[in-house]
Amino acid sequence: ILNIIADDGYSAIDTFSVVIGNPPILLVDDDCDGNNVEDYYIASLDSLGFAYDYWHHSTQGPPSATTLSNYSIIIWFTEASFPSLSIDDIDNLTIYLNNGGNLFLSGQDIGWDFNDPEGYNYENPFYADYLHAEYISNSSNNFHISGINDDPVSDGHSFFISGGDGANNQLSPDVIEPKPEAGNVFKYATYESAGIKYSGNYKLVYLGFGFEGIDNISTRNTVLNNIIDWFSGLSINHDPLPDTENTSNPYPVYAEVTSESSLSDIYLYWKTENVTTFNRVQMEPAGENKYLASIPAQQSDKQVSYFIYVVDVNGFSVTSPLKAPNRIYTFYVGTDNTPPVIEHKPKDNTVDELGPYYILAEITDNVGVDPNSVFLHFNLNGGSTDSISMQLIQLTDQYEGNIPGPVPTGDVVNYYITACDSSSGHNFSRLPGSGYYSFSIVNNLIIDDFESGSGKWDLGAGWGITEISSPSGTHSITDSPFGYYDNNENNSLTLLEGLSLSTYSTAALGYFTRHSFASGDTGMIEISVDSMSTWSNLKTITGLQYGWLEDSLSLSNYCGQGKVYIRFRLNSDEAITANGWFLDDIRIAVDSSTLGINQQLLPKTQLLSQNFPNPFSSSTIISFSVESSIRNTLITIYNFNGRKIKTLVDKKLNAGKHQAIWDGTDDSGNPVSSGIYFYRMKHGDKYTGFRKMVLMK
Repeated sequence: ILNIIADDGYSAIDTFSVVIGNPPILLVDDDCDGNNVEDYYIASLDSLGFAYDYWHHSTQGPPSATTLSNYSIIIWFTEASFPSLSIDDIDNLTIYLNNGGNLFLSGQDIGWDFNDPEGYNYENPFYADYLHAEYISNSSNNFHISGINDDPVSDGHSFFISGGDGANNQLSPDVIEPKPEAGNVFKYATYESAGIKYSGNYKLVYLGFGFEGIDNISTRNTVLNNIIDWFSGLSINHDPLPDTENTSNPYPVYAEVTSESSLSDIYLYWKTENVTTFNRVQMEPAGENKYLASIPAQQSDKQVSYFIYVVDVNGFSVTSPLKAPNRIYTFYVGTDNTPPVIEHKPKDNTVDELGPYYILAEITDNVGVDPNSVFLHFNLNGGSTDSISMQLIQLTDQYEGNIPGPVPTGDVVNYYITACDSSSGHNFSRLPGSGYYSFSIVNNLIIDDFESGSGKWDLGAGWGITEISSPSGTHSITDSPFGYYDNNENNSLTLLEGLSLSTYSTAALGYFTRHSFASGDTGMIEISVDSMSTWSNLKTITGLQYGWLEDSLSLSNYCGQGKVYIRFRLNSDEAITANGWFLDDIRIAVDSSTLGINQQLLPKTQLLSQNFPNPFSSSTIISFSVESSIRNTLITIYNFNGRKIKTLVDKKLNAGKHQAIWDGTDDSGNPVSSGIYFYRMKHGDKYTGFRKMVLMK
C-alpha cells in the first residue's frame, strides 16, 4: 500500500505488487498481433494472483530453450496465427518438454496448420509425438463444450466458446483426438475431442479452441487455475475458521497440502485488525499431508485475518486463499448475535400421493449451526403441526428431511424450517420468516414451462432454453439453441425427478412440440421404470412440424409401478442436419384429470369410491369395483403418519361392485383414536385408488 502526501493537504492511497524472485510461469503471446487476445489470459492470471513473465513473440522473437527452461509452466497462445509454431518454436519446445516442462497450448487451427495446410492431411511428428494428438478436422461446427467426468482440469464444466464476455473469435476450432497414451480433457457436444491432456516425463494441456473464447471470466479463471494446479501438483485444502466466542484457547489452523515435489516452506500468516504487519508461524506436520499451526487466543471484539503460504523446492508457490495477501481469511472473536442463514427452494406441487416428500435446505452460520436444532415443521390442510429433525448431509452444509405420506389428491401440505446456531445465545432462524411454504397434491401438473430455467432437467449434449419460439410465455427448450443439430447426435433431455404413478390407474403425458428433422433423423419420447437403467420407446417423431402442435400420450400401462422417468431424445445420422426439436409446457395428468389432455387417454372409471359417511363416528362404508376375479384385491388403512393399521380386504373377489365396512379398529381389534386416516386399494399389481377419511368420536 502506497500513501501519497503532497503540499496543500493532498493525500492519496494506491496499491501495487512486486514479484519477488523468479516467477514460475511464462506467458507467450503468439497471436501475431492480428487479433489480440492476450488480455483474456492476463486478466485470468492477475485475478488468480499468479506471478508470471510476459513474452511478446512478434517483437521478441521465439523464446529460446534456455529462456523456457527458467519456467515451470509455459502458457502459449496462438489465436489463429500462421504458422502456429515456427520451426525454432518447435525445436525449443521439444528441448523444454524433454526436460520435464509443463505446456498449456491454446488456439484454433493449430491442428490444421500442422497437418493439413495444403490439403494432404499428413501427420506432423511434433504434433503426434509431443502434442500427442491426431488431427480430425478444422471446424467442429459446435460451440458447446463440456468437461470430462472426474478429470481434475475439466470435471463439471459446461460452457460455450461464443457469446458472453469471451473474445467471440472462434471460427475454426479443431476437432482432435488423443493418441493412446493421452486422454481427453474437453469434448464438444458431439462427443468429439476439443482438448487433450498428457502426463508422462512432462505435462501437456492442448486445446483445439482458443481459451479466450470461453464465454465467461469465471469459467476461464477456474479452468486456468485447474490447469496450473494440475501442472504444479501443488494445492492447499483448508476449511476457513468460523467466528468464535472463545477468548481462552488458541485457534488451530489445519491445512492439507498436495504436492508432487518436496515442500520447501509452509507458513501461517496472521494479524489482528488495525495492525499492518502479519505474524509468521511455521506450520508443523500433523498427519499424512496435513499441517498445523495456531493463532493465539484473542480478547473479545477482535477481528483476525490470516492466510497460508506454501512453496515447493522448485520455487512454485501457492496460497490459501488464492492471491493472498490481497485476499485473506477473516474471523471475529466476540459475542455472536447473527442468526443462521437458511436457503431453500420451495417444493413444487406434485402428483405423488404416497410420499414421502423430500425437503432439502442449506443452512450456514458464521459461528456454526447446531446440527441438533434443525427441524422441519409441517401440517396438512392447516391442521395440527408436527415436527421432525432434519439430518446433516456429511461434508456439506445441507440438511434433509422427509414429510411423511400418504397425502391424497386435493390436499395441501404446509411447512417451514427452523435452526439455531452453536453460539451461547443460540440465535434462531425460521424460513419463511412467517407463514408457510405450501405444495399441493394435484391431478394435473405442468412439469415445466421453461420460463424459470432448465434446472429440472439433464440437458444431455446441448439442450438449452431459447426465446426463438414458444406457444405460451417467452421461452421453450430445444436440442440445438445455436443452430442446426449435428450429425451422429444422440442427445437426450431427461427429467431428473421421477413421476410417482403408484396410486393411479390412468395417466397421460402432455406437451407442445414443433420440429424439423432431416430424413433419417428422429425424435423419441422414452420412459424408464428402473431408475433410468433401461428405456422403452413411447413415441417416435420424424419429418416437419412448422407450427406448435399440442400432443399427448398415455402412460396408463406404467401406473402402479412406482416412479417413472421421462426423456426426449434426438438421434441423427451422418447425412444432412436440420433445425431440430422444440418443446414446451410439458405436463402430467392422472386419473380423471383431462385439462388439455386427450380424454380418451384417461378413462374416468373410478375403482375406489369415497367412504360414506365421512366424517364418521363409529363405522363407515367403503365402496369399490373389481375388474377381474383372477386378481387379488387389497384394501389397507393408514394413520396420518403413514403407518398401516388395518388390512380391510385381502382376497380375490368376483368382478363387479363391492362394499367393505370399517369399524374404526386396528388389526388387533383395538379402537383407534379420532383423526385423519387414509385408505388405499391395490388390484393385482397396480394401485387403483387412494382416499382420505376422518374419524370423529
